[in-house]
Amino acid sequence: MAIVGDGATGRLVRKLVLDDKVASSVGGGYWGSGFDSGLITLQAVAPHGDLDSVEHGIDRVLEDVRRNGVSDMELARAKKAARVRYIFESDEQDKLANRYGRALSVGLSIERVERWPDAIAAVTAADIQAAAETYLDARRSVTGWLLPERASATPIPMHAPVNAGTP
Repeated sequence: MAIVGDGATGRLVRKLVLDDKVASSVGGGYWGSGFDSGLITLQAVAPHGDLDSVEHGIDRVLEDVRRNGVSDMELARAKKAARVRYIFESDEQDKLANRYGRALSVGLSIERVERWPDAIAAVTAADIQAAAETYLDARRSVTGWLLPERASATPIPMHAPVNAGTP
């Protein structure tokens, strides 16, 4: 998800925030430390309330990755960022404990955790496209729109009216 939704260089930011200007912020992530295939999340803020444009923009970006894959530069940048994050996390005891604890809790081995940098280094653009074709299918997604409450025609008082005639 680093290429699509991570930070200012992610495709979603470039397309929806910088180019189309339909979102004020956008991001995404992947949580894969479970027994199943994981969870991909994407979120965006539509400052003008045009949620259709934001949703269609996200769908177009994901479809582009599915059809055309990623560039060598995007892949190299994502690999470098993952490697740097791994190195910095290795300097913090709580992050190390979390890394190994999460892996062991879902049945992975210590050897697999320690081989993770090599596994990331071996990822190809074709691997990314194959994963995108499998997991970035809008037909297999759930979309939620968070909207403000509409003002009701007759406001409901927060407190019952005080009757001056009762003690």
